[in-house]
Amino acid sequence: MQELQDIFAIWPSIQAMANDLDEKYDTVKRWRNRGRIPATVWPKLIEKAARREQLVTATQLLELNKPTPRMQRETRVG
Repeated sequence: MQELQDIFAIWPSIQAMANDLDEKYDTVKRWRNRGRIPATVWPKLIEKAARREQLVTATQLLELNKPTPRMQRETRVG
């Protein structure tokens, strides 16, 4: 897995991923648009990806979800 998009590509659609993860379609679509998947979902995502015969590890998710410089600036503002 080189990019977060590779994670989303495990499922044939955003709806299929949302259904597998028991999340709303709009929630999963926002993850894709933001380029981040919340850590609270990782255990279920790893399990459901495995059921689709795809290996996803927490280490991969951690690496792919690293904050971008822009995101780091936004979290410091406030």
